[in-house]
Amino acid sequence: MKTCKIETCDTKHVAGGFCEKHYRANKDSPECWVSDCQRPQRAKQLCDAHYRRQLKYGDVNVILSNQGRPVLERFWNKVSIRGNHWIWVGAVSSSGYGSFEAMLAHKWAYEYFVRPVPSGLELDHLCANASETKEDAFYFRRCVNPQCLEPVSHQINCQRGKLSTSLLLAP
Repeated sequence: MKTCKIETCDTKHVAGGFCEKHYRANKDSPECWVSDCQRPQRAKQLCDAHYRRQLKYGDVNVILSNQGRPVLERFWNKVSIRGNHWIWVGAVSSSGYGSFEAMLAHKWAYEYFVRPVPSGLELDHLCANASETKEDAFYFRRCVNPQCLEPVSHQINCQRGKLSTSLLLAP
């Protein structure tokens, strides 16, 4: 027997996944049924975005990108794993850093897999600092493996960058 989609309710579902009591309470609400979503309803008490997710994936909580595929699927399609490094093969700026979801790809990866970068800090590519050639340093700027990244102050990041650059340019 299907029950009401309200977690604390074990009553038989009648319509829209709700028991009669919760169906009546929700059908008159102008907002999406998903918590923290305040967009207007489209169908089945869901806004357009949640309704499409429910139809396509069977789950209103799937995180989708602006291209309709789950964001992690899009991320991994743009990564090539080489040893300990996750090399970004998607869009790259002229300075050598990847771009994903309107931010730097390495920052997105760090914040998704580890935690948000603490306020006042930026990410340093440890693998770029250990590079032996200038080409390697630029190559490793594309590394998005959170284990190769360390939150540091801007000053420390610049010092490390100058140190690795001076070693590369030494005769």
